[in-house]
Amino acid sequence: MKSLKEKEREAQVYSQQLEQKEREEAEKEQEIRRYRHQLQEKDREHQVVLQEKDLLIQQKDEEHQKVTEEALQQKDRENQEVLQQKDIVILEKDRELQEKDRELQEKDRELRQSQEAVRRYQQQALTDDHWVINKDEVTLTKEELGRGSYAVVTVGIFRGLGVAVKSLHTIIISDFNLALFSREMNIASQVRHPNLVQFIGATKVGNPLILTELMSTSLNQELRRKQLTNQQILSIAQDVALGLNYLHLFKPQPIIHRDVSSPNILLKPCTRPAGYEAKVADYGTAKLVQVDSTGTVMPGNPAYAAPEAPIPDQHSPAMDVYSYSVLLMEMNLCSSPEMTTAEREVQSGSVSWSDMKSLIQRGPNANPRARPTMAQVIDITSLDISSLFQLEPINDNNIKIQYD
Repeated sequence: MKSLKEKEREAQVYSQQLEQKEREEAEKEQEIRRYRHQLQEKDREHQVVLQEKDLLIQQKDEEHQKVTEEALQQKDRENQEVLQQKDIVILEKDRELQEKDRELQEKDRELRQSQEAVRRYQQQALTDDHWVINKDEVTLTKEELGRGSYAVVTVGIFRGLGVAVKSLHTIIISDFNLALFSREMNIASQVRHPNLVQFIGATKVGNPLILTELMSTSLNQELRRKQLTNQQILSIAQDVALGLNYLHLFKPQPIIHRDVSSPNILLKPCTRPAGYEAKVADYGTAKLVQVDSTGTVMPGNPAYAAPEAPIPDQHSPAMDVYSYSVLLMEMNLCSSPEMTTAEREVQSGSVSWSDMKSLIQRGPNANPRARPTMAQVIDITSLDISSLFQLEPINDNNIKIQYD
């Protein structure tokens, strides 16, 4: 069980995340100030041009008294040309100033929209509790589905429906913890996708219970039991990619899973040629369980974790892509991934399937920006399915998603 100090550290971590948001907003405001400074610089340049123009006129008057009529006319023509060039420069500067002004207005509008979106998001997360379930409506059975350091999962009954019930270990009941739990559950309640384990609801009184749809098995269990066929690997790979892509494109902010691993990929039989339908689990509780006893943010399963996983400021959807690539290697080799990056690089060299090997080796790039997006992964796996198994590619745009 976690102590009060541990939970206070959790609060500090979360507070740091909020401070990061504030720093991002401050950076946007600083960018606006830079644009304003640039406008002032352009205005000063405009003034210099006007001064130069006045100087030329003055020079023209002085020369008028010293030269002959013919020379004066020639000088006048030259001055007119110079003035025309200066006028062109002034017009160009004016256009640049107008463009900068439009950019500044756009930045102001984006900043206001961002601030309003964050405000609405935070307000809704703190007040919207339509997902709350009465604990008396949940019956726990003795059938255990899994056990971890922060929770145990058992089969339960809710209003006559078989469900998976995750019982979180005792947490400190504080305003911060309740707000964080409510925010994460509210997000989970808004997620609807065929390749994400369906969130049903949660309790708030006492030790929290989180209810989700009941699946048949996990990818981890199946890999321990048998070697998957290429068709099964591709089908599961694309199901997982579709689910993660939906999370990464979630609004107003992307949802980062942070713990993509074979135990968190659940399976159930279906009539598709591969025989499985895969769904991503635990996307709604990642932030609740990633602080250890020292207050350090944990990166999920270390065997799947990206190099930037222990650094909250560097978290992005790319870290899920890294873990996803490790998951692909695990499915292809039917063996658990090694714990270190160097060992996993050697391990990935054992993959014989060339198309899959290329994707496996691109994903774990140390530079998050060099990794493919989940949308790109979907395109790759769709082509592989179509060419190798003569199946119609799965198109995420054709999947009808229901929203509450």
